[in-house]
Amino acid sequence: MQTKKIWTLLTAGAALMGFVASPVIAAEVVVEAKQVFEKTVDNFIVLYDSSSSMGQKYAETAMTEIEAERKVLTQANNTLPNLDWNAGLFVFTPGSAPAEGSFKTVLPMGPYNKATFGKAVESLPVHPQGPTLLQSGLAEVDNIIGKLKGKTAVFIFTDGTYSEDKRYELKPLALAKTLVRKYDTCIYEPVELVITHQFIRVTC
Repeated sequence: MQTKKIWTLLTAGAALMGFVASPVIAAEVVVEAKQVFEKTVDNFIVLYDSSSSMGQKYAETAMTEIEAERKVLTQANNTLPNLDWNAGLFVFTPGSAPAEGSFKTVLPMGPYNKATFGKAVESLPVHPQGPTLLQSGLAEVDNIIGKLKGKTAVFIFTDGTYSEDKRYELKPLALAKTLVRKYDTCIYEPVELVITHQFIRVTC
């Protein structure tokens, strides 16, 4: 595993997930470096890709993309301070079922708790299979964000590909832009986990 790559990803993900760090310096003598975290969003939503394409090797590591995805989520949760967010974890590619009902709630939106979120990550699928129904996932996220208050960050953990879904006229990028226009929302792909960039590059 390339530690530098994972650390870069975690650092970027932590900044995006709702906080920024700034140094606090004493008036006269600095005894030690400290950090104060400032919350930048009220809610964060994680979309997890367990589709068959996530079984590919991740960059130059010994991990598959789904293994890297799980590792990033685990380590990000371990280092994330509790700043009274609401958080939720969802799978938009459950198994091999391409039909409706493919969107699964692993952890419903609610007050963020490190232990609870960690257990939810541990329960995520480990065997990649099935299509990448990103359009369906984004449509479901629309329904979730509409019930939230404040600013929301959506993190899409995926390899940057998607399966065509004839139920939706808009492509994933267009759907993502619609969410950003409609709500106080930012949509991110974690840096370096994405191998291709075909659909999402939306920021606030």
